[in-house]
Amino acid sequence: MKNKRISRRSFFAGAGTLGAASLFPLGSWAKESGGKRIILVQADGGWDTTFCLNPRLSSSAIDGPDQFSTMQGADREEIVDFGNGGSDTLKVMINDAKRASVTTFFDNFASNSIIVNGIYTSSLVHEACRYRMITGTRSNESPDIGMIGGLLGSSEYAVPYLDLGGAGLFGAYSAMTLQLGRSNQIIAHLDRERELPGPRPGVTYPGFVPATAQQSAIEDFLLKRQDRLVGAGFGGASSVQRIADYSEALDRKERVLVEAVSGGLLDQIEFGSTPGFGNQAELAVSLMSAGLCHSVGLDSGVSWDTHNQLEQQNELYKDLFLGLLSLSFGLKQVPGLWEETIVVVLSEMTRKPRMNTTGGKDHWPSTSALVFGGGLSGGRTLGGSDAGLNALNVNLSSGLVDSSSSGSSLYYSSFVAGLAHAVGQDPAEWFPHEEVLHGIVD
Repeated sequence: MKNKRISRRSFFAGAGTLGAASLFPLGSWAKESGGKRIILVQADGGWDTTFCLNPRLSSSAIDGPDQFSTMQGADREEIVDFGNGGSDTLKVMINDAKRASVTTFFDNFASNSIIVNGIYTSSLVHEACRYRMITGTRSNESPDIGMIGGLLGSSEYAVPYLDLGGAGLFGAYSAMTLQLGRSNQIIAHLDRERELPGPRPGVTYPGFVPATAQQSAIEDFLLKRQDRLVGAGFGGASSVQRIADYSEALDRKERVLVEAVSGGLLDQIEFGSTPGFGNQAELAVSLMSAGLCHSVGLDSGVSWDTHNQLEQQNELYKDLFLGLLSLSFGLKQVPGLWEETIVVVLSEMTRKPRMNTTGGKDHWPSTSALVFGGGLSGGRTLGGSDAGLNALNVNLSSGLVDSSSSGSSLYYSSFVAGLAHAVGQDPAEWFPHEEVLHGIVD
């Protein structure tokens, strides 16, 4: 892969504004080489895992997806093992009439795919569960796993973490990210000469574009402002770091502007549009291969919160896996990119085992995740749940179900710590008091 090395003073840019400053200098988490890229895909709203990753047919305890199929021809719910044979199982629910893309994905990529079941979130609240599943903590001020993985490229990429879906969390590292915005508002910052729609007919933006001399005067003012801050006697550690980061943000801004153009970003997005998941996937591959960014955050772009119409899960899974197919085939077309990338697909919760009175399912405090990539030994399932979708204990050293007294609950924190380990970060630095889920890469 082509890596664009930039200086220490070129790391910082605000999330979507190219100007926010971080309180933290580069530390041991910023590694020059080794580790993996990560693509974090969020299916926001709570998917019903019985439709796919944690397959269950209807029973006395569960209302399965077969209630919506005719059980004739291709419209039949089937549990298929895409595993490697023997004890390595990767059981998936398929229905080729309603979700053919699921079958196509696992036909092509099961050997590099791992399902993790029975991840316990300890909550039924959407936002609380989302924070936990993507950061491994209870706080929305912590960085998500995409950001943690992206920091591995902090010294090599203009944008360590590119958030295309708009649902990322960056913690203290927002200066290492770039967000396009829900309507690609980033164009307003990256292309100051482009006319953008205004608030009413006849009004366009930008209203003012500085001439070269004016732009030079602005830059000179910003540098002098920095010097005044340095000479004003702000001697505390946090103040010194803020000033240093401010200086780096000024330098990095220009590099991001240049690389956004050379990487083709401005040619591939349209101001005012909201890219769907498939478009996000294509753009992610394009910008990663161009060397603009190290890791990427994506969003499925739709709500999975089917309280009233559970059958919608069929369409949601179909579209999700169509996007994952586009993403995976795209990664494989770029030499080296498929092998060095781990894709994590998750939702903050799953749905209850039984239907409610309005034709849907309510919240359930466990979920599943799909982890895949060219460097993974797949065809396997980690964790599990019982006949009532209750999370089972696991051996965290292997990730396999362990019903003995030595088994442990698979909490969200252990899962995300395991992802950090899988991409090459030291989980002890990020989750010092948490047990790590092994089995994804070892």
